[in-house]
Amino acid sequence: MEQFNKLGIGYIGKRLLMQIKVIRFDGPTRPFAAKEHEMLGQKVCYCYISDEDPGGSWVSIKDLLTHAHKPENVACVVWNSESGEIQFPACTVDDFV
Repeated sequence: MEQFNKLGIGYIGKRLLMQIKVIRFDGPTRPFAAKEHEMLGQKVCYCYISDEDPGGSWVSIKDLLTHAHKPENVACVVWNSESGEIQFPACTVDDFV
Protein backbone atom coordinates (compact mmCIF):
# COMPACT_ATOMS: atom_id res chain seq x y z
CA MET A 1 0.00 0.00 0.00
CA GLU A 2 2.77 2.37 0.91
CA GLN A 3 4.41 2.07 -2.48
CA PHE A 4 1.13 2.70 -4.31
CA ASN A 5 0.48 5.74 -2.09
CA LYS A 6 3.95 7.15 -2.86
CA LEU A 7 3.14 6.90 -6.56
CA GLY A 8 -0.19 8.65 -6.02
CA ILE A 9 -2.23 5.60 -6.99
CA GLY A 10 -3.26 4.32 -3.56
CA TYR A 11 -6.68 3.33 -4.90
CA ILE A 12 -5.04 0.59 -7.01
CA GLY A 13 -3.38 -0.89 -3.93
CA LYS A 14 -6.73 -0.93 -2.12
CA ARG A 15 -8.37 -2.68 -5.07
CA LEU A 16 -5.61 -5.31 -5.15
CA LEU A 17 -5.93 -5.93 -1.41
CA MET A 18 -9.68 -6.49 -1.77
CA GLN A 19 -9.00 -9.27 -4.28
CA ILE A 20 -6.62 -11.26 -2.07
CA LYS A 21 -8.00 -14.53 -0.75
CA VAL A 22 -6.32 -16.18 2.21
CA ILE A 23 -5.85 -19.93 1.86
CA ARG A 24 -5.10 -21.83 5.03
CA PHE A 25 -1.96 -23.94 4.91
CA ASP A 26 -3.53 -26.83 6.85
CA GLY A 27 -5.93 -27.56 3.99
CA PRO A 28 -4.09 -30.62 2.65
CA THR A 29 -3.72 -32.13 6.12
CA ARG A 30 -7.40 -31.97 7.03
CA PRO A 31 -8.22 -35.44 5.61
CA PHE A 32 -5.42 -36.88 7.76
CA ALA A 33 -6.48 -35.24 11.03
CA ALA A 34 -7.13 -37.47 14.04
CA LYS A 35 -10.54 -39.14 13.87
CA GLU A 36 -13.14 -39.08 16.66
CA HIS A 37 -12.83 -42.80 17.35
CA GLU A 38 -9.08 -42.35 17.77
CA MET A 39 -9.79 -39.90 20.59
CA LEU A 40 -11.85 -42.64 22.28
CA GLY A 41 -8.91 -45.04 22.38
CA GLN A 42 -9.12 -47.01 19.15
CA LYS A 43 -5.78 -47.63 17.47
CA VAL A 44 -5.54 -46.20 13.96
CA CYS A 45 -2.86 -46.78 11.34
CA TYR A 46 -2.58 -44.05 8.69
CA CYS A 47 -1.33 -45.60 5.47
CA TYR A 48 0.10 -44.41 2.20
CA ILE A 49 0.32 -46.64 -0.86
CA SER A 50 3.82 -47.05 -2.23
CA ASP A 51 4.41 -48.20 -5.79
CA GLU A 52 7.36 -48.45 -8.14
CA ASP A 53 7.21 -44.73 -9.02
CA PRO A 54 9.87 -42.93 -6.92
CA GLY A 55 8.38 -39.52 -7.79
CA GLY A 56 4.75 -40.51 -7.33
CA SER A 57 2.18 -38.62 -5.32
CA TRP A 58 2.52 -41.20 -2.56
CA VAL A 59 5.72 -39.42 -1.48
CA SER A 60 3.76 -36.24 -0.72
CA ILE A 61 1.10 -38.21 1.16
CA LYS A 62 3.81 -39.97 3.17
CA ASP A 63 5.32 -36.58 4.08
CA LEU A 64 1.95 -35.21 5.20
CA LEU A 65 1.22 -38.28 7.32
CA THR A 66 4.63 -38.40 8.99
CA HIS A 67 4.29 -34.73 9.98
CA ALA A 68 0.71 -35.10 11.24
CA HIS A 69 1.02 -38.34 13.25
CA LYS A 70 3.37 -40.34 15.45
CA PRO A 71 5.75 -42.58 13.45
CA GLU A 72 4.25 -45.74 14.99
CA ASN A 73 0.83 -44.72 13.59
CA VAL A 74 2.04 -44.37 9.98
CA ALA A 75 2.74 -47.33 7.72
CA CYS A 76 3.39 -48.16 4.10
CA VAL A 77 0.99 -50.25 2.02
CA VAL A 78 2.84 -51.75 -0.93
CA TRP A 79 1.18 -52.02 -4.35
CA ASN A 80 2.68 -54.64 -6.64
CA SER A 81 1.61 -53.73 -10.17
CA GLU A 82 2.81 -57.04 -11.65
CA SER A 83 0.71 -59.26 -9.41
CA GLY A 84 -2.01 -56.67 -8.74
CA GLU A 85 -1.74 -57.30 -5.02
CA ILE A 86 -1.71 -54.94 -2.08
CA GLN A 87 0.36 -55.83 0.98
CA PHE A 88 -0.79 -54.28 4.26
CA PRO A 89 1.61 -53.71 7.16
CA ALA A 90 1.75 -56.31 9.92
CA CYS A 91 0.37 -54.29 12.81
CA THR A 92 -2.49 -54.68 15.25
CA VAL A 93 -4.91 -51.78 14.88
CA ASP A 94 -8.65 -51.16 14.94
CA ASP A 95 -8.71 -49.17 11.71
CA PHE A 96 -6.59 -48.54 8.62
CA VAL A 97 -6.97 -45.04 7.14
